[in-house]
Formats: sequence, C-alpha cells, structure tokens
Amino acid sequence: MTVFTIVCCVLLVVQLIGPSFAQTDKLFNAEAQKYSSLPHTVFSPQGRLYNVERNALSSSDSNDISSSLILAFNFDDDKILLLSTKSFSPYFRRKVGEKIEPDINNDSYVRSESMPFMVLPSDTVAATGGTAADALALRCSIREIALSLCKANDGMRSTHRIEGSLSTSMLAKKIADYQQLPTQNAASNRMLSSAAIVAGIDVEENRPKLSIWRCDPTGQFWKCGPMAAVGRGAGNAEMKFLREVKKWRDHGRIGKESLDELNFKISSSDVERYMASLSFDETILLACRCLVEALDVSKNEDSFNVRAILLRKDKQSTESCIETVCDEILLQGLKMVS
Repeated sequence: MTVFTIVCCVLLVVQLIGPSFAQTDKLFNAEAQKYSSLPHTVFSPQGRLYNVERNALSSSDSNDISSSLILAFNFDDDKILLLSTKSFSPYFRRKVGEKIEPDINNDSYVRSESMPFMVLPSDTVAATGGTAADALALRCSIREIALSLCKANDGMRSTHRIEGSLSTSMLAKKIADYQQLPTQNAASNRMLSSAAIVAGIDVEENRPKLSIWRCDPTGQFWKCGPMAAVGRGAGNAEMKFLREVKKWRDHGRIGKESLDELNFKISSSDVERYMASLSFDETILLACRCLVEALDVSKNEDSFNVRAILLRKDKQSTESCIETVCDEILLQGLKMVS
C-alpha cells in the first residue's frame, strides 16, 4: 500500500467521522441548554445534572465582575493568611464615601456584611466567594449554623473535641450539608453560586492545629493543604500558585504547563515544603501574584477593594488571634508583583 493510498484512506475516515462529532457536540449543547434551566434534581438523558454543573462553574467564573475571590495560605505551621476582594455589582454595592480609608486599628469592617470575611466564635473565620448576592446569602446561613452549634452545647461553644472552642471541621461539615440540600430536594431553596472557606483551630493527633476547609456549591467539602481558593478566577489563582511551587522546586525554571499538568507534576510534599519556607512578607507577595493572575489587577488600582487578615495560633496554647493586614502592605505587594 502506497503512501498516497494511506493518506486517501485517512482523509476519507476524517470526512465520515467529522460530521458525526459535530452533530454530537450540537446535541450536547442543545441538551445542556434545555436541562440547565430545569430543577437541580432532573437528570439529562446522558445522566448529567446540568443545573448543578452550571452553578458550580458560575461560582468561579473569572468573567463575572460581581464575584469575589478568596485566597487562603497556611504557612509557618501556625499562621493562615486570608485575602479577599470585595463584590462588585450595580445591584449590590455599599458606598463608603470619597476615598475614605478604614481605621486599621478597628476590625469592625472585617465583620461587616460588605466584606466576605466573617469572624465566628473561637476566632474561626469563614469567607464566601462567588456572585455577590449568593455569597452574602451563604454568609448569613453560615452565621446561623455557627450559632446553632454553640446553642447545641449549652452556649459552651464546644463540639466535644476542644473544650470551649468551635471545631472547624464540624462547622465545614454542617455548611456542606446545607449546600447539598438543593441537590437532593427540588422543593428546597435554590442552589447558591458561592463556595466557602473556613479557617480555624482543629484537632490532629490530639494536637490543636490551624486548618483550612473548603465547601463547594455542590456540597462537597474537604480539608485543604497549605492553599485554597474559591470565587472569581479561583482556577487561575491555583495554577499560578502551583507554578510558583514548581519554580521554587526547580530552582527558578519557569514552565507553561496547564493546571491539570501541574497537578501531576507537583506533589503535596512539594507544596508543604514550599509554604514552610515562606515568611510573612513572602506569603503576602505570593498572595498578590495569585490575585493579579486571577483578576488581572493593576498596580495603580485602589487597594481599598482588597482586604487581608492573619489568623495566628499561640504555639504554647490552644488560643488564636486575628490581626488585620495594613492596606499599605497590600498596596506595596501589588506594586512589586504587577
């Protein structure tokens, strides 16, 4: 068989199979458009829940300007840095005046409804990323869940793991149960296009330790490693973080791998060793790099739209404290990486 004959056979196969693939894609697009508007519990003929998939993807849509981004970094074994952007929407925005800088000595704005951070009992921090309205609704529900856990223990703020404290893992599980309800019952509340990060003290091998938990819109939850991202452009932020880990491991060599390729090339031990080597200043720069990659933030942009807090645990006890990161630190970090 000559080369010409082989080429002709290949072209014939492509002509026969090509239209069938195009028809299949058109069928899937029509199916997705039809079933994504139906309740969350309705399966398509292909066995997919398009409404659930749509809500899960929209919570991290980088093109949604109303969405907020939450980044969490666990470094130095007993510190967690949380960085967040404010939600922007013509239907959900709080006017703060003409370039009024917040009082950095007063952390009341951290507890405000206008910011994604929410301080709960025992210095547990919850933050929600996603569309503005859904992130606010989820944040209000998380507050109610946390208060119900406190009342269930006669106001002792205990989950029977650490006396007098609120377990981060238990709170994350309750949040995931709440988010999973719409996927099980069509008569329940609608599915929220928002994900949550919970940071605080948990128990590992009878030792209190700071941990980060992530709760997705579908009700999945898991304990994260040294880094977690939810909200607008979260996938881009995670890809930038893994590239920084690979650059550190390979002593400065920079690659252009995709997120899936980086997941195979970077191990959990690489990530843990990298975060253990970072100081506070280096973690701030890392967070700013991930923020710029996810949202394309300009160094001239007003830093009032970005907030960061530091959760620190005392090595000699189970107590923890929350500190507000000064706006000037964030502004300088954005200028250095932009």
